[in-house]
Amino acid sequence: MPSPSRLTLFEDRVYWSDGTKQGIMSVDKYQGQNTIQVVYRKREVREPKGVKAVHSLVQLHGKKLEGAVI
Repeated sequence: MPSPSRLTLFEDRVYWSDGTKQGIMSVDKYQGQNTIQVVYRKREVREPKGVKAVHSLVQLHGKKLEGAVI
């Protein structure tokens, strides 16, 4: 990883933005370097400003109150 930044962890994978590869990368936290994958890469995006894992299992479910979800 020559230029990792903006790390996040979800389940068995670590995700980070990489300025050298200009994208979002991931690696299995137990298996290591041989499991590195490109998750997202787009030439117009030089350096993502953040990385956030979002999954339905970790989302809060609120009560409905007068038509709004809180």
